[in-house]
Amino acid sequence: MSDIDPTGAQPAEVNVGMSMRLRADRPAHGGESIGTVNDQVVFLEGALPGDLVTATITQKKKRFLRAVVDTVDEAGSYRGPSRCPAAADGAGCCDFHDVRPEKEAELKETILIDQLHRIGRFDGELPAPEIVDIDTRPGYRTRARFGVNRQGRAGVRKRHSNDIVCTRCSAIDPRIYDVVEEHTFTPGAEVVCAVDSTGEVHVVETVRAPRGKRVSNRGRLVAGSKLVNEKVEDTPFAFPVTGFWQAHKDVPAIFSSLIHEATKDDHFAGGTDQPLVGWDLYGGVGALAPAVVAALADPVADVISVDTTNVRDWQGSDQVAFARGDVAKTIPSLPQPALVILDPPRTGAGTMTIADIAMRRPQRVVHFGCDPATCARDLRTWVDNGFHIDRIFLVNAFPGSYHFETVVSLSAAQ
Repeated sequence: MSDIDPTGAQPAEVNVGMSMRLRADRPAHGGESIGTVNDQVVFLEGALPGDLVTATITQKKKRFLRAVVDTVDEAGSYRGPSRCPAAADGAGCCDFHDVRPEKEAELKETILIDQLHRIGRFDGELPAPEIVDIDTRPGYRTRARFGVNRQGRAGVRKRHSNDIVCTRCSAIDPRIYDVVEEHTFTPGAEVVCAVDSTGEVHVVETVRAPRGKRVSNRGRLVAGSKLVNEKVEDTPFAFPVTGFWQAHKDVPAIFSSLIHEATKDDHFAGGTDQPLVGWDLYGGVGALAPAVVAALADPVADVISVDTTNVRDWQGSDQVAFARGDVAKTIPSLPQPALVILDPPRTGAGTMTIADIAMRRPQRVVHFGCDPATCARDLRTWVDNGFHIDRIFLVNAFPGSYHFETVVSLSAAQ
């Protein structure tokens, strides 16, 4: 082992397999932290900013190194006791399980600002992120996806592995575990679970979806009914168990309130020959569409929700219509919008889609980003296409994990 004081002499050459002591200086997107050796960046898995760690080098590239922490020799100010037994057993469910809850939002704000600077190429000209408080108590997740081990038991997967950890994750509503642990499943399958607003627990066994892809609607119903029932304010929603809904029980209502906050000073004006129009892009089952209707504040305004999801039994506002199909391909056929809400997947909306929306010059855009890197890239595209960033909200929608949501209010530059 090369037991090096991080403030002192560094080894002449660093190679894979070498063990050394390093200080984690700052956070990196993805749950890692960054240290340096020989002026070279080292991505440290398992470290938090301020930690002094002993780590083993696992990868050597021309521009950076990667290492895995073996021991935390001196804890930094962000580190606290583990909040998740499953993560403590190696599961990848709660990457920030050992971050002090009162410091978590601060850490995520640092990550967001870094991504806006490096990926978005913004340098001091943005409004400061506004932190949106959220319930961080255990059991906040009312949605879960489990893997199944060879014995047919369901659980969360280990980090960077297909191995299954059957220890309970503290973030997941315990009512889900109470039902899942009564059953055995097909080894290698995917188990999709939900607790809906009525308290019913739904469990479906399906095939595992590729990373970043939606789970198939086909599957074997194990517990509960086929449709999940949810409600945002006064609007009910019913959709398949495998359909998309925000994991944190409070997030749909919080997102709706942020649309109100972002548009409260806007006075939308339509043309003389057509009503006001709002777009709800990547709208899923339409959870945010009622908030778009309210924001337009016009009894004859039209809201069009676009996604590939097949919405059944819509019981919300008659002012909402659904366009089923790919967002990028659907935009050219949509009427002129005054307000656009978009909540793209983790990969972001992309240059061409944003350029097509920007060309229509909506008065207000509210952009939701679940990945700070792709969100920063998308925001640069908005600005390059003549839009101004008015407000940035950071929603800690995944407490105990490095994931969070960024909600950005933009207006067409005058």
